[in-house]
Parts: sequence; structure tokens; C-alpha cells
Amino acid sequence: MKTFFKPIISIFISLLMMLVSIAFATTAVLYFRPLYYSMIGDFTGKLNLTYTEIKENYDALIDYNSFWGADKLSFPHLPSSENALTHFEEVKAIFLSFQIVLIIGIILLLVLIPLYKRLYKSYEYRLIGGIFTICLPSTIALFIYANFNKVFITFHKIAFNNDLWIFDYKKDPIILFLPEKFFMLSAVCIVGLVFLSGLIMLITYFKRPAK
Repeated sequence: MKTFFKPIISIFISLLMMLVSIAFATTAVLYFRPLYYSMIGDFTGKLNLTYTEIKENYDALIDYNSFWGADKLSFPHLPSSENALTHFEEVKAIFLSFQIVLIIGIILLLVLIPLYKRLYKSYEYRLIGGIFTICLPSTIALFIYANFNKVFITFHKIAFNNDLWIFDYKKDPIILFLPEKFFMLSAVCIVGLVFLSGLIMLITYFKRPAK
């Protein structure tokens, strides 16, 4: 019976490792503010905003997307429409979901991996998890390379059941400070981190201690 459940548990742990890798990469890129700060110079002076003011607007957005963030988003130097604020609420729900998955996933892995190793004296979950975790970002990377704009639009259509994500810069000028280039760079960083996680799984599998 124990042997019968081994492949099921192996795949479950592998998928969980992949989900944790995705959640970690997404959360890490969200909170890595220097990624955005490095681009502020490209639009300093737009709408007469200074570097510091643009940075404060972005910081307000990132703070809002955390567990300790404000209940309602407010940009210190820019107006926002109700539609935009509703969209940002939906975005926050997605980011918080990733953070919850990360926390719960890590706890489960800390319990399941030692148990699995004790039961089966095996590391094959690393092999399966590594393959899963490398194949997914590699596929996404190909789509991003082929047409990031299409990937961006498709993602929004899947993630949101409305068109509130289509901003009018006259009502919601924040969109002028969130160019496609920034979203593409963020996506590349997330894909890269997930790929690296998969690679680490494979390396640790093939360099596992000899029985």
C-alpha cells in the first residue's frame, strides 16, 4: 500500500514545489522595488512629477498590495477613478493569494518532504518537481519572446472578468508611469526565478547523497 501511494505523493510534492516557486518568484518581484526605481528616470518630469513623487506613487501601490497595506488605495500625487481602484482591489486579491500560497506551501513542504524521505528514502520529487518547474517557465518565455503584448492581454482576460484593467490615462494617469516595458521586465524576472528554482531542484537531485 505504501508503494502504491508513492507516485501520487511524489507528484503532489512536485506540483506543490512548483506552486511555491511561482508564488515566491511573483512575491519577490512584487517587493523588489529597485526594479521599478531603475526606470523612473524614463518618465521623470511627466505630468510635472519629480523622481521622488513618482517613487512615492509606486511605493503607495506596492504597500497597498501587502497584508499590512491600506484598505483603500490612494496615490499621493495622482487622481484615480473608481474603476481603476476596483481593478487594483482585484490585483491586490491576486497578489495576496500568491503570498498565502507561499506561506501555506512552505509549511506543507516542511511537513511532507521529511515524511516522504522517511517513508521512501527517495528524492525523486526533486526530479519531477524540477522538470515541471523548468518546463512551465520555458513555455511561457517562448510566448513572451514571440509576442509579449498578446500574452499580457490574454493574462488579463483570464485573470479578470471585466475590462476595468483598460485605463484611460486622462482619468487614471498612473498608467503613464506603468509602461509595458516594466510589466515585461517583471514577467521576465518572474519566469527567470521560477526557472532557477527548477534548475536547483534538478541539481540537488543529481547531487543527492549516495545511498
